[in-house]
Amino acid sequence: MKKYKKIVRLIPLDQRRFKFLYIFSLLLIFCLFGRLVKLQVFNASDLQRKARLIQSSKTNALKKRRAIVDRNNRLVAYDKPLYKLWAHPKYFNFPGDSINRVRSIEEVTEKLSPILDINGEILLSKFNNKMSGIKLLDKISEEKAEKIKNLQISGLFSRFRASFR
Repeated sequence: MKKYKKIVRLIPLDQRRFKFLYIFSLLLIFCLFGRLVKLQVFNASDLQRKARLIQSSKTNALKKRRAIVDRNNRLVAYDKPLYKLWAHPKYFNFPGDSINRVRSIEEVTEKLSPILDINGEILLSKFNNKMSGIKLLDKISEEKAEKIKNLQISGLFSRFRASFR
């Protein structure tokens, strides 16, 4: 048995309806174009200023976390900022030194040992004849890290490491 396709006659679109859709589409396109001109020409400087403020704003990615308490409101854990101290002896330089002058490890440990409350011999043993990327200490308090930063010795870097206690 053959299936015959049914022929559907197309009815032309009503002239009034066609004009309405055409005018509505044109009006919509002109409104969008007008809005584009307004934004690009008249509001451009204000929008650029807002964009620059958003792009150049600084955010602190390592925000202080809240303390954790149990259901009886007793403190379980709190945020304690700790630092790691890294040394790169080939860059050791004191403030005021010439760029080419490299200070010895002994000179730097003399300045560090009173701040860290560690014997200079222990600090010297951590270097092990390495010239870069030496982790001297872990879990340094914020106050000690600030004091080391204030020494302004090139080649010493303290990295922030948040810790819950």
